[in-house]
Amino acid sequence: MDCQGHKGHTAFGWLVGRTCSGESTVGFVTLTIGLMVVMVAVGYMPTRALAGDGAVWAMVAGCLTSAVASWAGAVPVLLARRKQRALAAAGVTDTPETWAVMMSIVIRFAVVGILALALAIGSGLSTAPYLIWVSISYMLFLVIDTMYTLDFGPLKWRRAHA
Repeated sequence: MDCQGHKGHTAFGWLVGRTCSGESTVGFVTLTIGLMVVMVAVGYMPTRALAGDGAVWAMVAGCLTSAVASWAGAVPVLLARRKQRALAAAGVTDTPETWAVMMSIVIRFAVVGILALALAIGSGLSTAPYLIWVSISYMLFLVIDTMYTLDFGPLKWRRAHA
């Protein structure tokens, strides 16, 4: 595949898994997994001390719920980037894809809502710690989602026509 003048990796290229097409999807997934590990490591002792051993599994499930929602919300952005790349190859340079941003928000919220409701009602998890960790992790994953969607920070995607 032609890179169309892509300038290569940034200082974070090893982390974000950039390809010549500019997609940083591997980096997005890597950062979300890394953030999830950090949240579990930081939250383990306080969660266990405040709510007991059963709450630790609720914490892990809450972080996973938000991670799955985050990954699902990234799909419209990835598809829009592929469409934009195809249009750029055809000579169309400015193709704003606001539908992708809106779909990303809706999908992320719907997935986290459905999963949180299903697991809070139908599982043996401690409900309060689970929902607290869904909320905390949702907000923290939102930072990475925003970086991925808006193309800035360590997930910066350099367009060939920029």
